[in-house]
Amino acid sequence: MATFVPFYILSHRPGSFGALPIWGTLPLWIVLVVLGREVLITLLRTWAAHRGRVLPAGRAGKYKAVVQNVFIGSAILWYALRSRALEDHWTGLVWDGWQAFHGAVLATSLAIAVVLTVYSMIVYLRSWRGLARGTG
Repeated sequence: MATFVPFYILSHRPGSFGALPIWGTLPLWIVLVVLGREVLITLLRTWAAHRGRVLPAGRAGKYKAVVQNVFIGSAILWYALRSRALEDHWTGLVWDGWQAFHGAVLATSLAIAVVLTVYSMIVYLRSWRGLARGTG
């Protein structure tokens, strides 16, 4: 969760260095969805704990975490390699191919992470609703 804010700031720096593949700048709405989901789930779990209940982690949340981590690792590698490429003037077919492949992984993992973030939030809300009604 904490990496999305620095990625947002970095992607909005002037020039093309900070741009993410396909996405360009990291949209604020993505940062808000990711952060908002984490805050909401924390509040719901706290509410449940104060009532002696457990709102367990579900599969959707675990899948979300895995895909978010793929995005985070891809973004860190993206920025590290782009920085080095600019310093050393990397060019050529191999570098261009790597950028295309890596960019596709980064952009796709971010898209999937956003979808799973929303889906897992819905799953948690349904579980919380069951607890709140006393049926969960």
